[in-house]
Amino acid sequence: MLGIPTGDFIRMNTVMTLLSLVLKNRDIKGATIEHGPYIHINRDNIILKALKTDYTHVFFVDTDVCFNSQVLERLLMRDKDIVGAIYNLKKLPLEPIIRMKNDKGELVAGKREDLPEDLFKAYALGTGCMLIKIDVFRNIKRPWFFHEKWDDENEGMGEDIWFCTRAHEAGYSVYCDPTVQIGHVGNQVF
Repeated sequence: MLGIPTGDFIRMNTVMTLLSLVLKNRDIKGATIEHGPYIHINRDNIILKALKTDYTHVFFVDTDVCFNSQVLERLLMRDKDIVGAIYNLKKLPLEPIIRMKNDKGELVAGKREDLPEDLFKAYALGTGCMLIKIDVFRNIKRPWFFHEKWDDENEGMGEDIWFCTRAHEAGYSVYCDPTVQIGHVGNQVF
């Protein structure tokens, strides 16, 4: 199932991505767009709908990402419970949305130049381009996605890190496929 959480808009690059994705992957049998002000609630609602079907996976695509039509095929080929791709925050200098654990067990931002060139385990990835087997959600308590604020400096845990943390607690690994190229669309593609 293709799951598209949206706050209010969808970028034209994403529309073109989705069209090419559906045309290339005729096996996509269902899609849902969840609209509302809170992305974490939209993601949870997508999962609630998916659990009522016989779909085996949910492929999250955010409304501000773009990629080629072979990404879904590539991620399916990896046959992992949770697998996604790296994309950058929408700012300069470029910073990939990936978290690793350092030797002290602390979460740290991953640097693209330090990452392996093929499939590897990460602690957390952005969920804007992530393929998840539906059974994962049967083994994790709700809420599957949540945004948690830690302090007054706007530091916190976004819904993607929240989900990855819950997945780890349930015994799952999060895999990253660095061979997949994803654009994060703002005023330009990052």
